[in-house]
This record gives sequence, structure tokens and C-alpha cells, in this order.
Amino acid sequence: MKILLATLLATVFFMLGFIAQAVAQPAALKTGDLDHINSEVLAETRQIYIHLPNGYHEGNDKQGVDERKQYPVLLVLDAEWNFRKVVGIVDNLSASERIPPHIIIGIPNTLRAGRPARIQDLAPSMNTAEDGASSFLSFIADELIPHLDQTYRTEPHYTLLGHSMGGLFTIYALLERPESFAAFIAISPSLGRNNQQQVARASAVFAEQANLNKNLHVVLGNEGGNTQAGTEALVSILEQAAPEKLKWQFHPMVSEDHVSVFLPGTYKAMEAIFDGWKIPEAYLTDLDISIVERHYAALSDKLGFDVPVPARYYTEFGYKILATQEYDYAQWTFEQYAAAYPHAAGPHVGMGDVQLMQGAFEAAQAAYKAALERNANNTRAQHMLDTLLKR
Repeated sequence: MKILLATLLATVFFMLGFIAQAVAQPAALKTGDLDHINSEVLAETRQIYIHLPNGYHEGNDKQGVDERKQYPVLLVLDAEWNFRKVVGIVDNLSASERIPPHIIIGIPNTLRAGRPARIQDLAPSMNTAEDGASSFLSFIADELIPHLDQTYRTEPHYTLLGHSMGGLFTIYALLERPESFAAFIAISPSLGRNNQQQVARASAVFAEQANLNKNLHVVLGNEGGNTQAGTEALVSILEQAAPEKLKWQFHPMVSEDHVSVFLPGTYKAMEAIFDGWKIPEAYLTDLDISIVERHYAALSDKLGFDVPVPARYYTEFGYKILATQEYDYAQWTFEQYAAAYPHAAGPHVGMGDVQLMQGAFEAAQAAYKAALERNANNTRAQHMLDTLLKR
């Protein structure tokens, strides 16, 4: 019995040390991979850039959770210029837990009939019958997004990010196909084009769609000229007539120019979309997992997809409580863990440790067996079960 307790106590303190070390691990920076998608809408093959978050290909994590995570998606226009910048920004923000890790998809521009097709794809035309932007938007909404959903573990939360002409297209996408995206980031959008065509369109759409429940962030550098005038005109309409459910913010950055605004603008907008993602430290000090669960439930409601409590909080709370010998409280915390992650081995290992600390050997054996049923390779559960059977 003394040997068992000594082993368990050593394990409890090892787990607490492991948790602290695991939380501090930085994310690795990875630029991305190339892929292609055949578009019937555009009658051409389009190249796309793909960046998957750290740990995407891992199965079970070190806490014994075998559910595979899903990720929101960020679509980046003008990817040949912007993709690498965005990967660095998003990886930094997610490593500091200000936003969730993302699948980042870059859509570079292409040549069509030997000529750059950027303007044709990104700029809505005055002649709607010849509107290349409409076809490009159909490619993204009807071909690219379904392809991504079938190929990767995506959450139903797509953000469209565009700068300059791409920012104009982002506003166009909000007005024409809002159902395809959850959030829109338009950085110094070229809204002066075609006599502020999309600004006028915004006024009409906002009047028609009172329930437009989306997230819009408009960023503007110190531009001058038509870009400044068009963007300020859109902001004026938003101030006066934005649909009640449209969550929008304007981020003027007067110290930045048209080029330099992209980096701070992207950072600011992404952080604002996921405001509240980082859990307040005060929620972690009481070791009450129900407070943490309420925080993530509120995030889920706000973002429109399920945001689970990270498994590490259940583990951390459970073992910290167990170290104080509050056995019922520790047991309840691991039970909450099991309810949130029914296929995970970790919570049952924790419940086995709680029972063992109280000398309930048969209950401890049952818990370790339950862990091994969920993950036969869980060495902690196997070691503790073997030790109990040999006692």
C-alpha cells in the first residue's frame, strides 16, 4: 500500500509538472503546401496555398484525448503577396491563445489568356452580365469551400480576408453571398471604384437584410483619394443603417500607408473577431471547471461552432485538487472531463488515481480498465493496473 501511494503521489506531482511544461511549448512556424482545384465555374485549374495548424496530423494528444480537432478557416486573397504574412500573424496569435488555430487557405491570382486576371476576378463590374467577380465568388463559395470541407477538418466558420482590391471583393462577398462566410476583413478596400458602386449596394442590402448576422472588420490606412473617400462613405452607412445583428468595427490606422497597414490591420481584425478567446486568468485560479465550461459555452454561442474546453484544464484542475486530497471534488472534475470527452482515456486514469488515493483498489482497477478500453496504448493506465493486480 505504501509503495502504491508513493508511486501515485509521484505521478500526481509529475502530472502537475508536465502540465506546466506542456502549456509553455511554443508553436512551430510552417508556411504551407501547394494544391490545385479544378474549377468548372472558371473553366480553369486554380492553385491554392494551404497551411495546417501545429498538431493537425496528430492523433491522441498527451492527455489521452482521441477526438480529432476541427479548425476555423481563414481564406486569404492575393495570396502570392499576403499568405506568408498571414501565417505568421495567425500562428503568433494562436500560440498566445488570443485566437484559435486556423486552417489558412491562400488564393493566389492567376493569368488568363496570358494576362493577369486579378482585376477581372476581384473587381465587380458595372456590367453585371460580364461580372468576373461573380464567377470568382461562385468558385470560392460553391467549389472551394465544399472542397475544403470534404478534405480537411473544418469548422463552419470561414473568414474572408482581402486588402486593397481584395478588400473591395471582400465587401462584395458580404453583400452578395454572406451565407458562405462567418467573418469579413476588408483592409483599405478600393471602394472608390466604379463611383463607389459597392457602397451604394451596401446601403440597399442593409435595408433589405435586417437579420444580417455576420462579423465585419474594416481597416483603413492613411490613404487619401478614392480609397479613403469610399471607405469612409461605407463606414458612414454602417454607422447610420447597419443591420442590428451585424457585428462590425472600423479600425482607422492613420500612421500606416496603403502597404504597411496590412500587417497591423490583419492582426487587429483577427484578434477582434475572436475577442474573448483567451480565458481570463481569474477563471483558472479557483479550480472550478464549471466556470471554464461556461466561458467556452459562451464562446460557442458567439462564434457559431462548438468550442470545447481544452482537455488540459480538466487534467490540471483534477490533479491540483487531488494533491490537496479533496477526493470528491477531484472525482467530480474528472467526471466532467469524461462527459466532455467520452472517448478519452485521460479522465478514467484520473478517476483511478482518485480511488487509489483513498484505498479503493477495486474501483481504481475498474477505472484503469475503462481507460484502456478507450486507449489500449495508455501506458499510465496499464502500469497502474499491473501494479494493483500484483499487490
